[in-house]
Amino acid sequence: MLQPPSVKSIESNLEVCEISNTAQLTKQIKTYVNDKFTGQLSVQSKSTLNQQWSLFFQSGSLIGCSSSIHPMRRWCRQQSTHCPQLDLYTSSTSNDQVVKNGLEFAAQKLKLHHNLLSYESLLELVEQEKIRKDQIEAFFEGHFQEILFDIIQKLEQGDNNLGLRLICKPISQYNINSTVIEVQIERVLQETMKSWTAWQQAGLADISPNFAPKIHQAKELQRQTSHTVYHNLTALADGNQTLRDLSVKLGRNLLLMTKPILPYIRAGLIKLIEVEDLFYSLKKTTTTAPQASTSSPIQPHSLARNQDKGTGVSRGNQYQKPRGSNQNATPLVAYIEDSRICIQRMEQILTSNGYRCLNIEDPLQALPMLLEHKPDLIFLDLVMPIANGYEICAQIRRVSAFQEIPVIIITSSDGIVDRVRAKVVGSSGFLNKPIDQQKVLNVLQRYLPAKPLRGIKN
Repeated sequence: MLQPPSVKSIESNLEVCEISNTAQLTKQIKTYVNDKFTGQLSVQSKSTLNQQWSLFFQSGSLIGCSSSIHPMRRWCRQQSTHCPQLDLYTSSTSNDQVVKNGLEFAAQKLKLHHNLLSYESLLELVEQEKIRKDQIEAFFEGHFQEILFDIIQKLEQGDNNLGLRLICKPISQYNINSTVIEVQIERVLQETMKSWTAWQQAGLADISPNFAPKIHQAKELQRQTSHTVYHNLTALADGNQTLRDLSVKLGRNLLLMTKPILPYIRAGLIKLIEVEDLFYSLKKTTTTAPQASTSSPIQPHSLARNQDKGTGVSRGNQYQKPRGSNQNATPLVAYIEDSRICIQRMEQILTSNGYRCLNIEDPLQALPMLLEHKPDLIFLDLVMPIANGYEICAQIRRVSAFQEIPVIIITSSDGIVDRVRAKVVGSSGFLNKPIDQQKVLNVLQRYLPAKPLRGIKN
C-alpha cells in the first residue's frame, strides 16, 4: 500500500524471531529504531495464512507500511479523513480530465495499483505543494496506527500458542526522496497503545474493527430498540461497511461509535462478519429519523405512544400546553434514552411521584426537543447508538438556557474515567443502572429542592 520502492534488499542478513506478546514487539521495534535501521520489518501470523503486516524504516524513522488486510479500505478511510483532494488523482478521474485541469505533470506520474496512487506519486504531490505535508503525514500516521493496532490485537487475543513471526529485511537504500515523510514510531506506538487499552477496557478486545456489523435478528432488535434507533441501525449495519468505515463515514470516534452496539452484538442481534476489500468513496453522513418521526418536532413518536400512568393525560396533549400555563407544581423531567425498557421504568417512577416525563428516544432529536419543552432536569443515558451521552451533554451546555439545568448521566459503568469525563462536559451528577426508584427520587430531591412533589408518601 504505502510501500516505498527499494534499490536492493540484503537477503543474506535476514533476521527472524518469534514474538508472543506486545512487550516483545515493542522491544524489538525500539531496538531497530535505536540502531537507525533501514529496511522492512514484517510481522507474519503463523496461524492464519496470508496475514502479514510490514513497516518500512529509513534510518530508524517510519516511512511506509503495508498490510494484507483491507489495504484499499484503509486507503479510502485515511484519504477521506486527511486528504480528500486525492480524489483528483485517482482513477475515478481519467488522465485526460487531469490534463484538462492543468495537472499534466501529475497525470504523467500517476502509477495506479488497485485504483490507488503509488508511493512515489504521493511524495511528488507533496513536493509540488498540491497536498500539504502535514496532511500526508497524518495520512501516513493513520495507516501506521491501524496496522499496529491490528498487530497488537492479534498478539493480545491469546487465541493461539504460535504467536507471530518477525522478519527483519535490511535494505541498502530506497529509490525515493524518503525525507519527505519521516514519522517517529515512538509517538505512533504510544498513541496506538492508548487506543488499544481503551478498546480493551471497553470490553472490545475480541472485536476486530475490520469486521462489518450486520443485523442478524431483525424482529428482536426492533422489539428492544426505539423506532428511530432501529431505523438508524438498519441503515448502517448492512454488512458492507466495517466498524472503521462507519466511524469515518459518521465522523465519530471508533470506540464511542462501537461501544453502544456491543450489547446487541453480544446478544446475537447484530453479527460481525468478514468482508472483502474494496475501493469506494467514504463521504461523511449522519443518520436521521424516518420522515414520519421528524415532520413535526413538537410531536415526536416517542411522546405520543400511550397515556402516562398515574396522570391520565395523553402525552400528545401533555407536552403541547401553552408555554405560559402554570405548571410550577409539576416539574418536567426529560429522559434521553434509546431503551424502551428503561424508558418505561423511569416513566413509572416519575409519573407515580408527581412529575411530568418527557421521553426522548432519538438522541439526534434531543436538543431541539429540550429547547421546545425546557425541562427542569435532564436524565441522560451514557451509552446509545449513533450519539453518546458525553456528546449530547456537551451540546446541551453550549445552550445558554441550559447552563443551570441539572444534567444527570445514567450509566452501567461507575469508573473514575467516566466520572471525570462527565464533569468535563458539564454533567451535574451520575446515576448508576439499573434504574432504582429511591436513587431517582434522591437525585430529584437533591437537584429540585424547591419543587413540591405530589404523590410521595411520607
